[in-house]
Amino acid sequence: MLNLLRPKPDLATRDIERSRDFLMRNVQTKLDPILQAKASPEEIEQAFAYSQEALGAVRQLQKYLGNGSRKDVKPNRRHYVIGSLFVYELYDYCTTDPNGHERVVIVSGVHTPTGDIVLDTLHKVPMSEQTAVFVKADEAKKNQLIDQLHTHFKHDLLGMFHNHPCIGRDGTTPSAVDLKHQATMVSFGLPHMLGGIFSRDGWFRIFNTEADFDLTVYGDGVTLVENEPREKIIKIDIKEKPHALFP
Repeated sequence: MLNLLRPKPDLATRDIERSRDFLMRNVQTKLDPILQAKASPEEIEQAFAYSQEALGAVRQLQKYLGNGSRKDVKPNRRHYVIGSLFVYELYDYCTTDPNGHERVVIVSGVHTPTGDIVLDTLHKVPMSEQTAVFVKADEAKKNQLIDQLHTHFKHDLLGMFHNHPCIGRDGTTPSAVDLKHQATMVSFGLPHMLGGIFSRDGWFRIFNTEADFDLTVYGDGVTLVENEPREKIIKIDIKEKPHALFP
């Protein structure tokens, strides 16, 4: 996957990256009229059908790129733990913007004496740009928050999660922008920071482009359905959403 620190990609890799980015742009173009309420029922059906196929293809391309960059695997990979209630909390916040826009959050947590890293705290970040298909955190306020976490509380930035307007498992596929952001975090000295993407219908992908990691999900209502070295897919049972906690 994209990595600002790796050598210049060869032509084959560059062609794959261009194909992936082309498909992602097409998906966004197809979804724009729907999000602006300008599409007919037939156009909506066609757009979602195309999006599902295109995102499936994007996922396969990114797997190919990922397989070619696995030379830095180390045995001391990190083990993260996340609870089902926290997954619901993240999903509920990211997918309920009143204008239907994307949202982004910072996630921190604690390092246990046994070496586990528990993802357990959501930090809402002011956004400088926000639409139905794009979100960008306010850089100054985001950096201030990260500095306070580290300086005053000795907590690390463990992840930055957001949502996509798509549905289905492949709707959580990282875009080129998502991967470039992850690469930027690596260049800032945060190779273990996790990216996370929610779909509207309860799919959740957690990924890292630089390091293998393990994840344990505890509690009911969410299921770890795919466990690849650098990405985990979680399915949230949105019918069982604890409405008393997240009305």
